[in-house]
Amino acid sequence: MDKEQKKNLTEKETYLINHGYYKYVFKKEGDDPFEYGLRRLNPETNYYDFCKLVVDDISDEEYEKMLRNEETEKTDASQNNNQDIKQQKIQKNQKDSTRKSSSNIIATNITIIAFIVFAFTFILGIVYGNTFKTISLDNLKPKEEFNVLAMFITWGIGAVSGTLLLGFAEIIKLLQRIADK
Repeated sequence: MDKEQKKNLTEKETYLINHGYYKYVFKKEGDDPFEYGLRRLNPETNYYDFCKLVVDDISDEEYEKMLRNEETEKTDASQNNNQDIKQQKIQKNQKDSTRKSSSNIIATNITIIAFIVFAFTFILGIVYGNTFKTISLDNLKPKEEFNVLAMFITWGIGAVSGTLLLGFAEIIKLLQRIADK
């Protein structure tokens, strides 16, 4: 429907078209094609054909009744919508508080585990340094002395593991901040 045809429509016709009370009438042989300003797929021929939009014939009484029904539906819908919005806000706040606490608990637990790994591997490095015997290069016999290499290897493994856990916990915290925005 072009702009000129829209200007000529009455308020009733506009309302009926907007609410789906219309049909397409396709051009027949011999009809003036300028009367038909639209092109649609004709279901009878399965080809695009010229057509025009024809508003359904509805009496003024039925039109007024439709308008009244729409007004009452709007007021009911706005009241229900206000209540729905309040309920949605309450549910969102509850979900947000649950989500914040649950993911912060996870990140906090991973951080605690990381510090436990640091402490455990520090102690374990000292124990391994005392437990494993060193081999001297002079006579290839084990000696009873502190093994510094075993201690540093254990500390290195602990440092890498703990740091990875701390990084993972920080990623969870950052993702939570993004989700909260």
